[in-house]
Amino acid sequence: MSLRGLFDTDEERAYWFSALARLCDAVSISIVISADPIYALITIILGTIGREVSGYYKLQITPKGEPKP
Repeated sequence: MSLRGLFDTDEERAYWFSALARLCDAVSISIVISADPIYALITIILGTIGREVSGYYKLQITPKGEPKP
């Protein structure tokens, strides 16, 4: 299985970007506690980007039973 195989469908892309956002949230909380503001800002920005991209792909998903335009 290649890396490209993990991003075949919009559902998979939405899942992986959502997972990235959750990971960045967890890391940014631990970095904020350790008082390193630059890395905290970077992880918060990456988490925000991950959520936005995940939301975009979630909007691209056609509900089951409806034809794709």
